[in-house]
Amino acid sequence: MRKREFLYRLDTALESFPTSEREEIIHYYEELIQDALDNGEDEENFIEKLGSIDKIVRTIKKDSDFVENVKEKKNFELKQTFDKGVKIVGRILSVVALVVSVCFGIAFTIYGLNGIIRGVIAMVMTINAKLSAVSTLYYLGTISLFLGIMLLAITFIWYVIKNVGTKLELLYEKIEELFKKGGK
Repeated sequence: MRKREFLYRLDTALESFPTSEREEIIHYYEELIQDALDNGEDEENFIEKLGSIDKIVRTIKKDSDFVENVKEKKNFELKQTFDKGVKIVGRILSVVALVVSVCFGIAFTIYGLNGIIRGVIAMVMTINAKLSAVSTLYYLGTISLFLGIMLLAITFIWYVIKNVGTKLELLYEKIEELFKKGGK
């Protein structure tokens, strides 16, 4: 017996069940057969292993929890699929965050370095022009501020690369795993 015929006969035999339960049972067996086919089983042999339609219906009627078990299995599979999707999206966003963070970190490092150089030049010019000590202290404070910005940016880059680097390794492993599965 082929899959379509089996599912049709099962649907006919389950007419006494409520429509929603009947649809869930049919969907369960449809997925079960499809999984077996995906794993290389012969369609007719697998359906034969399931047993007769009457036996399946009697088992379902005896086991009042069967439909609940089918529902729980679906919810579990849906949760697993959702969790995998969230992890993949999270890893991809980590890569984007890494690139953006490093760009901002480099920009602030250059900004800090620029401020330090300008502050030193301005301070030297102030000293050469024999202007007040307040002006010299102002430029010294400016140099310190930009040095702090630059060190903060370098620390930020280091922290992001360190923490996101592990996420990138995991993403690489998952992608490699997907390619291996796709090749089989």
